[in-house]
Amino acid sequence: MSVILFDSTLIDPAGRNRYNFNMFNTILDAILFIAGSGLLVYMIFLSKDTTPAEESQAGAAEPGYDEFSGTALERMPLQTPFTKTPCVCYTHKITEQYYERGYQHERTVESDQSSASFYLEDTTGRILVCPRGAEYLLDASTSEQEGERKHTEHFLSPGEQVFVKGTVAPLDAEEADIEKTLADKQGRVPCTMMIIKSDDGPLVVSCRSEEDTESYFDMRRAITLGIAMLAAAAGLMSLLAHMGVLPHTMEFNWDVWIR
Repeated sequence: MSVILFDSTLIDPAGRNRYNFNMFNTILDAILFIAGSGLLVYMIFLSKDTTPAEESQAGAAEPGYDEFSGTALERMPLQTPFTKTPCVCYTHKITEQYYERGYQHERTVESDQSSASFYLEDTTGRILVCPRGAEYLLDASTSEQEGERKHTEHFLSPGEQVFVKGTVAPLDAEEADIEKTLADKQGRVPCTMMIIKSDDGPLVVSCRSEEDTESYFDMRRAITLGIAMLAAAAGLMSLLAHMGVLPHTMEFNWDVWIR
């Protein structure tokens, strides 16, 4: 049972201002709709086809968005941060478990990934991979507990096959100096091109084949696109319901989530 005060403010039996609470719900509906719509537009933008017609050879790389397959070789010694596993690249995530309202949950405390450069080598030569900002797809992993926290590492070992898609560009001055020094010590021809992240498209580093990598990211984009569509539709529906355009039974009950 509710009581109307001054014919304008509705108070429920618990003493909560119903008008203000509905305004709060409306604001949350609008945020959900805007966030879902923004994510939807972003995912549609990412869905544009940036896949090159065919893979290129490392020794004949030219500037532009391209993809390569070959063997991953270390440029400098690298290890995963927790288990000290030798690798050419890695991702590292720390999670911990906690209890809330009688249920066990897990949250990410920290996550990072390597940015050290490594080589991709095929039968024609080498190209430098600069994975800063890359999207990694690495199957090899370790998972170890440290008290209440769990460390999970995914990595690519030296000598493993790697698929890389990104923007090919000439080495900058700093990288060229490092490469010349290393090549002189190893008695080989220095690399002149590198693969980086740019506005041309994502930088992908994967231990899987081109086909399996594309299938994985296509599925992930499709799932995210579906979530964005549902969020935008739910936010708009609840917003219209709170405004009285749609039946009130279609309102999203935020009170269940925030109390």
